Amino acid sequence: MHQAIREFLHAQHIVSLSVLYPQTQYSPDSQHVENLLEHTQSVALGSCALDSVWIHSASCFYAFDEANLALVFKSEPHTTHIQLATRYPNVSVTIATNTLQIAKIEGLQIRARFCPASDTQNAIYYARFPFARLGAGELYALEILYAKYTNNALGLSKKLEFHKNP
Repeated sequence: MHQAIREFLHAQHIVSLSVLYPQTQYSPDSQHVENLLEHTQSVALGSCALDSVWIHSASCFYAFDEANLALVFKSEPHTTHIQLATRYPNVSVTIATNTLQIAKIEGLQIRARFCPASDTQNAIYYARFPFARLGAGELYALEILYAKYTNNALGLSKKLEFHKNP
């Protein structure tokens, strides 16, 4: 992974996680996740109609586990994004700076695999966010499989990519 990507991951702290949310009918009030998971157990993802596949997103504080190229975050197991990521562990992630100046746009698009965090990753997370020990929840990791880094300061068409070897 390019050093510029590593530095960006260390410098940021909020990740936007997107997970697959297949359902037979969209309802703005969102049916309970347990009902969704019961239904999707009997429906193969490949057979879902396109209009029945949605994406659910959540933002979380993260710490970068550089040794394992993973993002570590805390959330409660009953949340929609954790329930869905447990069922569909291939997820998408974005991390971006907040700017209106085109020349200062910087961010990452990531494909990752969701899994429980290791003890080492727990230590990394709590070293960065010691106050998080006070809140409920469990720690999870997003193993980075692919990343595309945009930094307009490097040039508008310059992108850095990372592909994890199998």
